[in-house]
Amino acid sequence: MEPMEWLGDNELLQFFRRSKTAMSIMENPQTFLRQLRDHDLLLDDDTYQKVNRMQSIKKIRKGLYEILDRLERKQPQHIRVFWTCVFKDSILNEYPTLRELRNDLMNGTFQSDIKQSERAETEEADEGKRKDVSEDEEEAEKQESSVKKKRKLKNRDVCDEEEEQPGPSSRVTPRKRPEKIHFSSPLKKGEKNDIWTWDLYKSQLPVTCGEKEGILSRKGLADGEQNINN
Repeated sequence: MEPMEWLGDNELLQFFRRSKTAMSIMENPQTFLRQLRDHDLLLDDDTYQKVNRMQSIKKIRKGLYEILDRLERKQPQHIRVFWTCVFKDSILNEYPTLRELRNDLMNGTFQSDIKQSERAETEEADEGKRKDVSEDEEEAEKQESSVKKKRKLKNRDVCDEEEEQPGPSSRVTPRKRPEKIHFSSPLKKGEKNDIWTWDLYKSQLPVTCGEKEGILSRKGLADGEQNINN
């Protein structure tokens, strides 16, 4: 049974996509290219002539890969025809690479490779999603921590301002005690005079009572008021 009879078009296309490089490096690809041209799988004859005239192996491989890549992109509906024509015995006998590819299709090896590749791609995508979520959570935690830190600093500043603000008692200006009047005698040493006749004592007189000292107001004394000030 031919593998194309039980494989879907999508599977054949996936297998083709994974086999382009292997086919592009086959030695002496001229017969392979003629087979593609005979089955109308080349978009134009100029491409075939151009690659067929190339002498550099590197350029030939590059040109062949471009042909296969363009076939995949612009004629994916012809991939089943492609495998049918290149799996002819005359072509398989000349290219061991094509024989190996046909065996992979027949024994189902390529399917396990595709599933493994798809599984790896899915796991990689899931890992990327988990990484994105993890980064988002980490960024959210950083922002929340920053907000808490700013709130804590703000509350501490408010507390510091409240502690530094003086209370009612600290704002009261203490009463300044009146300066004591010091009396000095205008007499020189050895002179005597009645000090009570001096101009200095016409309105007030210094008095003492035990250890206390004060100033007696003459006017207040005459008026009968309490007139001794400390």
